[in-house]
Amino acid sequence: MLKRINYTDRRRIPRSQIAVKVDPIDPASFTIDLPADLIGAPDTEVVYVDITSAGSSEVLRHQLPWSLAGLARGPYPLGRIPWKKAIFDVKVVEKVGNSPGRILRRASHIRAVGTGNDTNEGASHELLDTIREPLGERVWMLRFGEPVTLVINDSLTMTEEQFVANPAFASLVFPEICRQALDWAIVSEGISPDEVTSEDTSAATLWGEFARQAAPSAECPVPPAGGWTPHNRDELDDWIDEVVGCLCRQHALCSSLVSTPPEAFS
Repeated sequence: MLKRINYTDRRRIPRSQIAVKVDPIDPASFTIDLPADLIGAPDTEVVYVDITSAGSSEVLRHQLPWSLAGLARGPYPLGRIPWKKAIFDVKVVEKVGNSPGRILRRASHIRAVGTGNDTNEGASHELLDTIREPLGERVWMLRFGEPVTLVINDSLTMTEEQFVANPAFASLVFPEICRQALDWAIVSEGISPDEVTSEDTSAATLWGEFARQAAPSAECPVPPAGGWTPHNRDELDDWIDEVVGCLCRQHALCSSLVSTPPEAFS
């Protein structure tokens, strides 16, 4: 595994200016489109793309060749990184001799917008990644970070995709995942859904934006002086309940479960 580059004075590259497409055909690869003016001084700057995946410490790094036509878009190999879970991190780095120095500009937590030529098929879910681990008799748990990860018991015979797509999961589990994730984003990470921007792609912000879209008329309460505590969070709990309720109504979760035949769970 290559070490991550230390950096200071970073400046974000808007994610809207970057497009990544994955080709899953073995061996999997990706192409990346970047702004033409991303490098201001080719003699002293270089662009790296780091690729990671949820649940793994492995980092794959590509240095992008530059020419007068701009940065080469690829394709670049994904190696052992699972293409469905690939997370891309673009860094413009100052060169110090033959070694990388501080990061000048950065765009983090970028997901592929499509696979191959099909731009409508997302490579993975922005809100929730999934991995398999031994959990004893526990079926699932959440791991908070970049990104929020759903950990599924590896003794289950169904795949991650089958588990998440199962009507019972959607109806019985996702509301609780939403509740826990919003509590983490608001209380632990301190985000405000009404102040999120498109340039902030952190996991907590993505969940705040999800809440805002699910319940646009519900206003997240302002944290009291000193922050949220178990004794002052009644308004916050009411807001989370409203968001979860809107989610259930929008996707008709109970009706979907009632109408699902028993064989769907076998």
